[in-house]
Parts: sequence; structure tokens; C-alpha cells
Amino acid sequence: MKRTLLFILAFLPMLASADAIEIDGIYYSLDSEAKTAEVTSRPNQYKGDVAIPESITYDDVVYSVTVIGQYAFSDCSGMTSITIPNSVTYIGSYAFHGCNGLTSVTIPNSVTFIDEYVFYECSGLTSVTIPNSVTVISPYAFDGCSGLTSVTIPNSVILIEQGAFLGCSGLTSVTIGSGTRAILDQAFTRCTELTDVYCYAKSVPTTPNDAFINSGIEKATLHVPATSVSAYQATRPWKDFKEIVALSENDTDDSNYLPFVEVGKEWHMVVSKIGQYKLMKYTLSNETWTEDATGKTYFRMYSKDGDAVHDMGLFREEDRKVYYLEPNSTKEILLFDYSLKVGDTYETYTYDEYDEKKKVTYKVLSVNDYTEGPKARLEVYDKESGNMITQSRYLRMWTVCSTDNGIYKTWIEGVGSLGGPLENLYNDSPISTCSNLAYVSVNVESEGFIVQFLPFSFYDMYNQVHGSGLSAAADQSSTDWDEQFTFELE
Repeated sequence: MKRTLLFILAFLPMLASADAIEIDGIYYSLDSEAKTAEVTSRPNQYKGDVAIPESITYDDVVYSVTVIGQYAFSDCSGMTSITIPNSVTYIGSYAFHGCNGLTSVTIPNSVTFIDEYVFYECSGLTSVTIPNSVTVISPYAFDGCSGLTSVTIPNSVILIEQGAFLGCSGLTSVTIGSGTRAILDQAFTRCTELTDVYCYAKSVPTTPNDAFINSGIEKATLHVPATSVSAYQATRPWKDFKEIVALSENDTDDSNYLPFVEVGKEWHMVVSKIGQYKLMKYTLSNETWTEDATGKTYFRMYSKDGDAVHDMGLFREEDRKVYYLEPNSTKEILLFDYSLKVGDTYETYTYDEYDEKKKVTYKVLSVNDYTEGPKARLEVYDKESGNMITQSRYLRMWTVCSTDNGIYKTWIEGVGSLGGPLENLYNDSPISTCSNLAYVSVNVESEGFIVQFLPFSFYDMYNQVHGSGLSAAADQSSTDWDEQFTFELE
């Protein structure tokens, strides 16, 4: 039996609603309703060291600085450094175009979308840090950055758009993360000094033949996961590299890891209570909070039950560990530890059926090591032709057991557990209520393409919970979603 689920996610930059104002040398457009500010261009170009604050105060109203607007620093060749705060989530097109005085840029984890041509012709740029909150490298984002010598694309990036690193003639080394599934036309064209490309994607990314054209890859070495060498050797343009070798053991340690914290990720839950079923959705938003004392940045999760929206707390991820801050709490909880091996134990906190918080110890009984269990599936839709490319791989799973009361749980990397992202907080649950994970998705809509990532298919779960109830819940909820595109889950 098949049920059709429909949904869409789009990036919508903030629209300014007022004329630009100047505070401490930086110009802003203010959105009085949302209490947010967008950095804009100034009559005289920005020069020297520029530090954007997280917030500004104007007419006794505090505005959060969330956007660096289109052309904000374009052609500011006299600007030598830029500090971007953790409040910024969006950087507009051409924002730093022609800033030849910039030598390095660190983009904070709060940024979820970098628009096209953002660093176009920043020839002095030698170093850039791309955060793991970004899922797409937009068209021509680093076109003409001839000073870059190396670049690391994080595991969170699914799609590298056309011309993203076109003409980066100083690049000698490129690292492509394990999450990359598609690289578009001329993404690395005219990168003439390339000597090494490290691609951690186990499944060969869908790549047109001109992605590396005029980049001398016939003289370069391609490093890929050992189990994927033959697949790359059989696929253009990858097979055109002079040599294709296996990454070292140390290099491949993270080659398949799927992060838990990804902005826009949605957990769709089937909740049953006394024979009734409904779908609930948990969403990891781009809303962030940074702890002053430690500088740690958290992302806020919301749940939606019908029209009701609830704050579910804050999450951050570091070294495969997922940390959680409850609403109105200042002490984080280690929620999941995806670095654990068989026999390892760890302590965390949980609530029992009486809503009492207590410490609990878990022991790892087994780890599947990417050989069985649920599969991740990626779907790339060409909106013009309607063609779709589907890829899949297994996700790592852990079976853990509480040493206190013998309760078993199943963890899934990038997902949480079979009971959803917060199941670990509830060591025991009331018999009358049961929550099960239906599926998890991360959607990215880009120019000409829709990328859909499904780290968990609910096919197996369909057989574990009451099938008719799940089907009815899916049908009932689908009418609330935008019908821009459709896919089917078996």
C-alpha cells in the first residue's frame, strides 16, 4: 500500500520595511514588526575592520541583526576584515562582491543560506570557513576567488551549484563532505592548480562532465572511500582523474556520518493514544541562541500539533554528541552520543512516567556499522524536466539498554531514535500513549532543482505500528501541505 505525502520548504529572505538608518558606522534596514535588522550598503564604502553586532537599539527598540543584504559590502576593496555574528541566518547575493582586501572569512553556524555571487571576485580571499548549517553552495558563490588555496565543504552540504568555485585558479586542494549528492555544471571549472580532491561521499555524486572542465584533473589525485573506488573509476568525470585512491583509515572515519543538527530538518511522528492516531511534526528552526559564557550556539526546535506550536528546547552538536537545553533551563543534557562503541556506557537524564527527572545510565549492546537497518534516500528533482535522481545508503544504528531498568532503545544517526528526537528524555512512557517516528526530511529548494533528503523511510515503521491508523493519519494531514511536488513512500 502506498500513501502520498506532500510538502515544501523554501528560503525566504527578510524584506526591509523602512529606510536605512546608521548606527556606529553600519547601515541597516529595519523590520519593525519582526524586530529584525538587515545590514545594507552605505553611501561611502565600508573600510578597515568591520564588526557587525548581534543586535542594535533604535528608538529604544532592540532589533536582532539577521540578514546581510544584497550588495551590502559590494566593491568595498578597502575593507580588510569582517566579523559576522551568530544572529545572522542569511547572506544576500553579491554581499561581498569585489572585496579584494578581505583575506579570510568565518561564516558562523547560524547562517543557513548563502545566496549566489556572495564572494564573487574576492581575489584576496585565501581562507573561508563554511559552516555545517549550510546545505547548498549557491551558484557562483566563490566565482573568481583566485586567492583560495584550499576549501572544505562540510558534510551538511547536499548540493554544489553551478559555477560555485568557477575560476578559483589558486585552489590546490578541495575537500567534499560525505553529504554531497549532486555537483552541477562548471562547479570547479578553471581551477587550474588542483592537485588533490578528497571526496567523502560513499555514493558517487551526480556530476555533469563539465564540472571540472579545464581544471587539469588528468594530473590530479582523487581520494575517495575505499569501498567506492571502483564506482568512481567507472563514472565520468571522476574517472578522468589521473589517479583514484582510497582515503586513509583516519580520513574515512567521518566519511558517512550524517549530522543530527541540520536547520530545517523535520521529524514527522505518529502518535497513538487509546486507538486514535495523528501526525505531529518537530522542526529544527534557524532560530539560534548563543551562551555568553561559552560561546556555544544552539538551534531551537518547535513541534506542531494541528494549529498549536510548542517550543521544544535547544539543540547543538559537537564531535558526534547531541546536547539539549530544555525550555527555561541553563544546564544542557547529553541526549545522544553517536561516537560510542559496543560496551561503552554513558550517563544522561530522563523523565519517568510520573514526570520525575532522574539520572540514567545506558550501555551500548550493538552497532550495525552501515550494513543493515533503515536507508537514507536522496531525491533531486529537475523542476523543468521533472527528472528525478534517487540515491540511498544505510544509516548507522545503535542498540542501547538502560542499566537501571533494562529498557531498550534504538538510536539512528542523524535522526535520534525510533521514538523521535526526544525519546531519550523519557525512559518510561504511559502505556496509553505511544510515539513512533514516521520519517525525517530535509528539503532544500534551489534554482532549477528541488533536493529532498529522507534519512529515514517509514516503511519498516509502517509494519510496526497500526498500519491503518498510520495511513489514515497521513491522508488526513496531507491536505494541510503545499502540493508543489509529490513523492511516494512505500
